[in-house]
Amino acid sequence: MKIQILIERVLAILLFGLLISSASAAELTFSPQNPSVEIGGKITLSVSGTSGTVQWSAIKGELSGTGTQITYWAPDQVGTDVVTILDGADNTKSVKIIILPKGTGIPSQENAVWEVFTDRSEVRAIVVSEDGKTLWVGTEGGLEQRDAATGELVRVSTSLDGLPDNWITALSFDGSSGGLWIGTRFGGLAYRSASGDWTVYNTDNSGLPSNDIWALSIDGSSGGLWIGTLNAGLVYRSIGDDWTVYNQENSRLPNNRVEVLSIDSSGGLWIGTYDSGLAYRSIGGDWTVYNTDNSGLPYNYIQALSIDSSGGLWIGTDGEGLAYLRDGDDWTVYNIENSGLPSNAINALSFDGSSGGLWIGTNDLWNMDGIGGEGGLAYRSVGGDWTVYNTDNSGLPDNWVTTLFFNSSGGLWIGTDEDGLAYLRDGDDWRTYNPGLPEDMVRALSFDGSSGGLWIGAYFGGLAYRSVGGDWTVYNTKNSPLPSNDISTLSLNGGLWIGTYRDGLVYRSVGGNWTVYNTNIYALSFDSSGGLWIGTGNGLTYRSVRGNWTVYNTDNSGLPSNKIYALSFDSSGGLWIGTGRPR
Repeated sequence: MKIQILIERVLAILLFGLLISSASAAELTFSPQNPSVEIGGKITLSVSGTSGTVQWSAIKGELSGTGTQITYWAPDQVGTDVVTILDGADNTKSVKIIILPKGTGIPSQENAVWEVFTDRSEVRAIVVSEDGKTLWVGTEGGLEQRDAATGELVRVSTSLDGLPDNWITALSFDGSSGGLWIGTRFGGLAYRSASGDWTVYNTDNSGLPSNDIWALSIDGSSGGLWIGTLNAGLVYRSIGDDWTVYNQENSRLPNNRVEVLSIDSSGGLWIGTYDSGLAYRSIGGDWTVYNTDNSGLPYNYIQALSIDSSGGLWIGTDGEGLAYLRDGDDWTVYNIENSGLPSNAINALSFDGSSGGLWIGTNDLWNMDGIGGEGGLAYRSVGGDWTVYNTDNSGLPDNWVTTLFFNSSGGLWIGTDEDGLAYLRDGDDWRTYNPGLPEDMVRALSFDGSSGGLWIGAYFGGLAYRSVGGDWTVYNTKNSPLPSNDISTLSLNGGLWIGTYRDGLVYRSVGGNWTVYNTNIYALSFDSSGGLWIGTGNGLTYRSVRGNWTVYNTDNSGLPSNKIYALSFDSSGGLWIGTGRPR
């Protein structure tokens, strides 16, 4: 996970060309305090607490009237404006006005419609409905409902729609009812009925011992649900809503962190754990534990399980390859040294219903001995031949494969860690699906007034553009000249200026040409002449509209610090500068 570094910032206020003394200022209050108005519209503004004559001024809009109440007329451009008052005692105060598009009206809590955009590039679970028509995709940013035939996105469900948490860890389709069970990282368990109704189960309203759900498996014979939790053991919920918890204290479960579950043809349950091997619970309640000490299991970290047509169990480990268990004690181990596996870290397994071969999703994580692999997708045929797909030799978008689902039409759905969903058919026919927002942590936004689209700068997610029609385009270090995926600030002035945290300033022209200027960028602001002020880690820089550069720092100006984090112009054209702690 990405860690945000908290930087202490101290605001040092500088005004170019003007020094204002504000001793014993009166308390001035605007009404409304947060005004907004449509373009070309008007709004009444008033101020209280003034002394003597009141003078009003606006940067963009027009004003009519005098005294403590006036009418503000908005300009014909979406954005913001600032209105400032000065009274007879030299008290001054400003208020920001939001200029809205025509027809949007004044936003209010009563008629507000919220839509949440999340990062859905990390896919954690995939299932297809019993009729084969609906593809359900669990991501770390919500639940996707897609057309199983085309992959077209039908709907995204988030916490606004009934999900208890947007981070989905597991899915299991209930064929008897047509409902979908959803495990989440922090919000417990959710059930979405065939009609779209939601029910949430958590530690407060059910027998769940933890809200961290890691694995799900429907018991086809009884209709009950097996639930693996992150640190609270194994849970069984009967169809009658009775709950039973199995943990290290009351059973032979070797570890309370359950990673993966699989039910065999006899109704017994295979349980893969974190650091404690593999367990089997028979339908009669007898337990058997397999680990590196008492069996041929090569590693105790189990991440994937799949049962083949002969009843053999395939076991994916997190660092020591793939194991196959047959007849209870016949073990075979495959790794990068003795097979065509591209990595010893196995995330996902899925059988090819057409050929009987095994699809294997891996990652490029290396074990503690420095042995791992390059990651990607592997296929092992029934005859033992291996084929490897990766980002270099195929349309696979990411070598970290998180989940797999082979469908009835002969195609393979592939979930990845950073690049969303992919579909492989006939061995070389690839389709990928853009997940939209590349990262949940958004640092910068810039609205394109000419196209109506929105530019989005993300923390380690690169740059995204969402068109007015809802289409997404993502730019990052893989597919563009961006020098960094860590975007700190954005500003539009014809083309788009992009500030990165550690790798400089970038300009993307309207025509799509890129220019990179190397320095740390924290803030951007255009002045009335079209020049660009740039806050950097090494002082304040000005780039004129003609391309001339001027640098201000603690040595040649009144700046108290060379760390510039915030910039803003006032109505007089002065520049306010927020800096880091002076050293």
